[in-house]
Amino acid sequence: MKDDDTKLSGALQENLLTLLCFDDRYCKPARAVLTPQLFESAVFREVAGHAIAFIDQFGAPIKEHLPDHLEHILEAGDKKAASFRKLVENLFLAKDSINAEWVMTQLHKFVRQQTLKSAFLTAVEAFEAGDVDAAEVALQGG
Repeated sequence: MKDDDTKLSGALQENLLTLLCFDDRYCKPARAVLTPQLFESAVFREVAGHAIAFIDQFGAPIKEHLPDHLEHILEAGDKKAASFRKLVENLFLAKDSINAEWVMTQLHKFVRQQTLKSAFLTAVEAFEAGDVDAAEVALQGG
């Protein structure tokens, strides 16, 4: 993957997370195809999980309730809390300036890219363990 693609992927993940957390129009369409497992970092996966659960329960983005749902993490004084605080701050800063239409045009590409990465990693692990059949199944999307 080119360096620009890697940077875009990270920025795109944050933009998609912003839509899940704040966008009244696009949170449900984004939720329809996103799962927490598609996000690469544990911090992003945790926040995505809360955002998705909120959308599933209330039919709306989590918005200002996000810090409430992460309170148990944010109040800790450790490095993990700092990572979560930084992400939450970034999401709140981006919510009013994000180009939601463009982000949505990239959604399916992102899902395909992340699904392919996961299948590839699973295939490599199976291949290295000597299970060629499982590696082949992983590459075929099974």
